[in-house]
Amino acid sequence: MRRALPPTVEINDDTKELMQRCVSEFIGLITTEAVETCHQQKRVTLNGEDIIDAMESLGFEDYAPLLNIFKNRYREHRLAANMLPPPPPPPPERFFVPMSRPELPLTAQEEEANTFVESIIRDSDDPE
Repeated sequence: MRRALPPTVEINDDTKELMQRCVSEFIGLITTEAVETCHQQKRVTLNGEDIIDAMESLGFEDYAPLLNIFKNRYREHRLAANMLPPPPPPPPERFFVPMSRPELPLTAQEEEANTFVESIIRDSDDPE
């Protein structure tokens, strides 16, 4: 709430409490509608599509396209993360050089390992 207001605006405690009540009521309204739909379809699991459908049926259809984009990107991210096998443990007495994974950025540990290995290779190339 604070990010949407100019920095000079102060929000008193009553206003914060009122906003929290409004948000809770909104979440309850959407969830109740989604649960009723699941109940009518004889399902027990509520999913993202149910929430988006409930918002559309309650008149918040302007938010559906953005929520669908977010839902799809979240699923793609989860799918990409879950499909990759965990990296193998480093062999004893050897350096860990991770395999290339162009779809995901390297972790800090992988970056550190690559930097370390590159420095060793650089040092071994320097004739002394």
